[in-house]
Amino acid sequence: MGGIGMIWLTWRQHRKQALSTAIGLAILAALMIPTGLAMHNAFDSYGLAECVRKIGQDQLVPSMGETCNTAFNRFNNQFATFGMVGVLFLVLPLLVGLFWGAPLVAREVEQGTHRLVWTQCVSRGRWALVKFGFVGAAALIAAAIYGLGISWWLEPLSQAGQLSRFNILVFDMQGLVPIGYTLFAVALGIFAGTVWQKVLPAMAVTLVGLIGLRLAVDR
Repeated sequence: MGGIGMIWLTWRQHRKQALSTAIGLAILAALMIPTGLAMHNAFDSYGLAECVRKIGQDQLVPSMGETCNTAFNRFNNQFATFGMVGVLFLVLPLLVGLFWGAPLVAREVEQGTHRLVWTQCVSRGRWALVKFGFVGAAALIAAAIYGLGISWWLEPLSQAGQLSRFNILVFDMQGLVPIGYTLFAVALGIFAGTVWQKVLPAMAVTLVGLIGLRLAVDR
């Protein structure tokens, strides 16, 4: 079995997870794009971009300050619940670790399918390299899309003062941080699956490990 064959086999084994992830990202986009556009449009139409610029340059005069405060309050009242909804997006790295990382090795060993591959002139190293590379690349792409989308969505809430960029929950959803968490979740799931060799125990260890990490970081 050559490299192309291994890639095809890996895709066949994990296409359900790939399609589920793509559908999940599509649903997330369907929620984020209209609400994000509404927030960005409101932010611009209320003149908050100019207020933020003036505040940053320390050029906000008292008369403009009243207008800006009114505009900020109006925006924050209109989108008060959006910040709380955004926190729910933190679960993506956890889900990827549970449903991509944990079953990657554990399911193969549990079902014995790894033996079939190893009898087809495929070394253990190549088998691991293709599988880990495929899942790692897929997780990286999903996390990058997620991180860019969330950063764009949260921008007006952060600039309006409803959510601080340095709040631990908000910080974890933006830029490179969700990519790091997602790759860690996948690696932890693979490790747990390799050690316990059962899908459910591997998922449980991944869940406890990720929650424990988040609690430790939040302190």
